[in-house]
Parts: sequence; structure tokens; C-alpha cells
Amino acid sequence: MGRPEEGDPDRSAGIYAAVISALIEGGYANYDPWPPVTYIDSTARTSAGPVAVSDALTSPIPIEVQHRIGEALAAHTEVRFVDDPQSVIQPDSRVRDRGVLVTLAPVPPAGRPVRIGARSYAGNLGSKSCTFIVDGAGARWRVTGTTGIYSMS
Repeated sequence: MGRPEEGDPDRSAGIYAAVISALIEGGYANYDPWPPVTYIDSTARTSAGPVAVSDALTSPIPIEVQHRIGEALAAHTEVRFVDDPQSVIQPDSRVRDRGVLVTLAPVPPAGRPVRIGARSYAGNLGSKSCTFIVDGAGARWRVTGTTGIYSMS
């Protein structure tokens, strides 16, 4: 039997919101780094982090979790989930609407702190990929660090 917090939409949304915030904000304090639109791949992928995964696994991000992520980030950016990440990439390789495309790894079912891979793409010279360490409970999670490779172009 799983722990009570497994599959909890508040837990998943809290972890994802913390990771997306850390990925986009990246420690910048002298300007607002948030794009007008943040597109999020509606499928979590184990290949989202900076380390190559030979057999990538995918898992849909539940609709309830998507809504909660949108609510959590609404003060910063408009959040739109996309089924086909390539659909928001323009011919010049930038993301539509001056936005950013975020891909997330699945939330692990148990354990604290959580390690979760994420990557952002804004264009050919605008991508980041990292594995974040996140700690908290319920809907209250925060990034406490990173682990492994941090990739940026």
C-alpha cells in the first residue's frame, strides 16, 4: 500500500510549481525573468532532466494537477499545457508568443527530499536543464538545491 501523499494533486502541483519557478527564475533578482506565456508539456517524461535516459518513460500530468499549477503560477505568467510540444516551436526555433516550453519529469511517488528533472526551452540559445532537490509537504514545496549536471545554452 502506498503512502497517503502518493498521487495527491496538491503534492504534485506544489512540487511542479516550485521546480518551474526555480527553472525560470534561476536566481535572477535584478529583473523579472518570467515570459508572458509558459507552455508546459502535458506529458511528464523521465528524459526531462540533463542526463540522457535510454528508455524514457512518460506519464500524463493529471488535469487537476495542471489546473493547480496554473493557479500557483498565475501571478507570474499565463500557463498553457500542450499535448504536442513541437506545436509551440516556430520555424525560427523560438517558442510562440515570446514564451518558454517546460518539460518535467514525473513526480516520484514517495520520499523527501524529492529529486526531479526539468528543462526549459525558449529557442536555440535559450535552454536549461537541471535536476532539482525539492522539500516540503502537501502544496508547500520549495527547491533547496540541485544535483548532478546543470545544462544551459
